[in-house]
Amino acid sequence: MAARKAFEGGWSKWTPYDRQRLLIRVHDLVEKHFNELALIETLDMGAPLARTRGYKSFVSQLILFYASQTAAGGVQTLQNSLPGRFMTFKIKAPVGVVGGIIPWNGPLISQWWILGPTLATGCTAVLKPAEDASLTALRVAELLIEAGMPPGVVNVVTGYGSEAGSALSEHPHVDRIAFTGSTETGRKIAHAAATNFKRVSLELGGKSPDIVFADADLDKAVPGVAMGVFYNTGQICVAGRLPTPARPCLTVHAVRKSGGCAVGLWGSASGRTSGVRLLRRTHRLHRCAQRHDYRP
Repeated sequence: MAARKAFEGGWSKWTPYDRQRLLIRVHDLVEKHFNELALIETLDMGAPLARTRGYKSFVSQLILFYASQTAAGGVQTLQNSLPGRFMTFKIKAPVGVVGGIIPWNGPLISQWWILGPTLATGCTAVLKPAEDASLTALRVAELLIEAGMPPGVVNVVTGYGSEAGSALSEHPHVDRIAFTGSTETGRKIAHAAATNFKRVSLELGGKSPDIVFADADLDKAVPGVAMGVFYNTGQICVAGRLPTPARPCLTVHAVRKSGGCAVGLWGSASGRTSGVRLLRRTHRLHRCAQRHDYRP
């Protein structure tokens, strides 16, 4: 596979300085093309253009952080209390080929959780974006090549999770697998990774309750809870999905406040006033409404 060949080939001879220079060039190209990337993200997965453009500073900080970590590896001598003449070493070395499976709800950011550490440490990566939000990752791969990344260091494989994702999780030449998504899929990936005892990183679930205490100011608490539930239409790892009221009147107060909420405003993706562009997964909202029947 291309990633294994690159890891064992010329890429392994790049120094921390070389990789840092590459990441800085990548940063500058991504920043130069960020409006294009934001528009691709909006058209591909539906987030408002104002939001995707707002990710620019965060993505910039991510890439620059990893550029500062290229010398984090190496060999360290540690003290020990063993009798005789023994030396203890700690070796931080590239793990090898990393498989990254990222979700559809924010690939403009989440791909850098795979690409950044890969380029900084001297690993190689096979990135599998969601089948219905792959365009940003593909465009970034083009920018990586333009920045001077050697062939095979970062590879983007599109397709369904049951096919491409499963093959990546099981592949014997992948040394580490990182996944963000559902708990059910995470279990399958952990099982598949056992084929060659891959290192596994799983970010699963992530929905947490919002707790509103009895002495809370509801005029402040309700808008906060609403933002926690509906930010990115509630499809985000840190969404406060299940409000847990300590006051019986919370639901009534929330209903009254909801009169000021605008839901499903359509607008041109390239227009200045584009507000909210409905995501294509309205069936998820329907299922959520069926599961949770909140009453006064």
